[in-house]
Amino acid sequence: MALVLFFCLMPWPGAAVVLGEPPVHSLKELEAAYLYNILLFIHWPGQQRERLTICILDDEGMGAFLKPAANKPIKGSSQSMGVKLLTSNFKVRDLKFCSLLFISKKDGPDIKQILAKSKGLPLLTVSDLPGFVERGGMIGLVTRHGRLRWQINQAAAREAGLSFAAQILRNADIVIGREDK
Repeated sequence: MALVLFFCLMPWPGAAVVLGEPPVHSLKELEAAYLYNILLFIHWPGQQRERLTICILDDEGMGAFLKPAANKPIKGSSQSMGVKLLTSNFKVRDLKFCSLLFISKKDGPDIKQILAKSKGLPLLTVSDLPGFVERGGMIGLVTRHGRLRWQINQAAAREAGLSFAAQILRNADIVIGREDK
């Protein structure tokens, strides 16, 4: 529950608040905030990276919310964030500096090929496509009862050498391939 509050209350670049009124955010703006904050709860293999880059495939407006945070330190971290926009004809080499790949709903028909291109890379795959984690993606953003939530495919992340902080696992709607300790 604390993580849910953290995601809801933590400011992110591009968020605008009108004094005296509760903030109203679009779904893409909320998804962008989740992507920004998720970076703090993922462990990549090897040494800590100086820069965590969010790559957005076929941007449908998300880039506008993330670009203001590019090249700035990530709140609560010594790392900075980068933003890179990719088109659907991207090559595997385009993913070299990506830490997180956001796959838009537009790319649903090509999801199998996209996930195949990212296989074997230490790359977190995230999407708002229905059934994303069941199809091999790592984090699926879903709307439940009017709230943005997440689902996790822990087995897919392990294959890429990634692991999740306990908080993100504990507050997920669904965890596939849970590693019990």
